[in-house]
Amino acid sequence: MTRTAISQISINGRHRTDLGDIESLVASIKEIGLLHPVVITPSKHLIAGERRVAAAKQLGWTEIESRVVSNLDDAILKLSAERDENTCRKDFTISEAVALGLDLETLEKPKAKDRQATSTGGRNPKLSACGKLPQADKSKTRDKVGAAVGMSGRQYEKAKAVLDAAKKHPKKFKSVADEMNRTGKVNGAYKKLKKMEKTPYPRYKA
Repeated sequence: MTRTAISQISINGRHRTDLGDIESLVASIKEIGLLHPVVITPSKHLIAGERRVAAAKQLGWTEIESRVVSNLDDAILKLSAERDENTCRKDFTISEAVALGLDLETLEKPKAKDRQATSTGGRNPKLSACGKLPQADKSKTRDKVGAAVGMSGRQYEKAKAVLDAAKKHPKKFKSVADEMNRTGKVNGAYKKLKKMEKTPYPRYKA
């Protein structure tokens, strides 16, 4: 654990769209201290703890305790401990959870590159002919990340599909993503997405 200057922590493009009641978190930190350090990468990119950073700023802090994680397993371990013990947290919406998941997935990329590199021309016999990682590797990462953000791996994959469709074609699919966030039901939104994908686009034009 270390102390990091808040001004050096990168929080652009964060997961939260609504930080919720920061005042109660400020009061808690002021009374009993910061129970859980924020989680950052070695390059000081924030993985978890945006609400804690916001509360620390309100308290006038210039530094905050942090844990540096360099791989997916370490990040998941820290996040799991926080989820079990944190009494002042604000649950993520589905889209916020997926945003966190995408950040967690980036921690696996260096390991994936290592698996691709070998001493004979950078080829790994485990890779497919097109150079992609085997499906088993993808599934393992998906399941780990899904569990870290409170979903099964398959649910996480479905939620990503809904949000990706809404980002690419907002007029057609944004309402599906909004409903998923409002209800917290991933499977229903995914089924609706698949059904709408089979329907001619002009029907959904504004």
